[in-house]
Amino acid sequence: MLAIRSSHSRAAVVFTTFAISGAAASGCVPSSGQTVTITQLVDTVPVAPTPAPTWAAGYALLTTDAARNAWLADSVPNYGRSLAFDTVDGAGDEQRLMVDSTGLGPQARIEPQIGAFKLADVTLGAGRVIARLINTSGTASYTFLAMQPNDTVYWWVERRSQRWVGAIVSVKSGNGKFIDSVTMTNHGVYTWKQSLSRWQPVLLYAAPWGTCENSVCCGTTQAKIAAAITLK
Repeated sequence: MLAIRSSHSRAAVVFTTFAISGAAASGCVPSSGQTVTITQLVDTVPVAPTPAPTWAAGYALLTTDAARNAWLADSVPNYGRSLAFDTVDGAGDEQRLMVDSTGLGPQARIEPQIGAFKLADVTLGAGRVIARLINTSGTASYTFLAMQPNDTVYWWVERRSQRWVGAIVSVKSGNGKFIDSVTMTNHGVYTWKQSLSRWQPVLLYAAPWGTCENSVCCGTTQAKIAAAITLK
């Protein structure tokens, strides 16, 4: 039985057993014809799309990557602190992160912003934080994702010059990385029922994955993160 839940007030709704031959709205993709029973915990309080930062109007006037990246480094941490994230196991993910050929790195969590799954394309295009990454280790860094020990990193996604880009911004350092390409996967008629985020293996490391629009999920690659430049 698959349970989908988060930290918000909700009531349980149990659906009858049925066969799934495509992607489920929960984000799970069973084998064709596999029979599953889904218990979904439905929000009793409506969830609003991720709100815009208070500085959105000023940010929209910036015309260069350098200016925008420096602004994100200075402003995203406070914006991220103002948002609500789903802390319940299953909505997010927690594990030790892969580190090249040396094995496992620090234990880290990824938690989705609760309203990210309700964002429209034009709204996300203006820029939003869709998840936060938390390094729970007090001694180990994860430089691949700009995480220092006991650090929180916010994952920002926006559209620039008709391409989707991202930034990971560390609270402790006040800096981070600009990722030149974010992969947007549109699931068509299937829509998310809540925000989700996961650690996604990318060759020798781990990268963030998460819901970012009503029918879309966001991810990136090891090559894009490895090639990322510092924000300032």
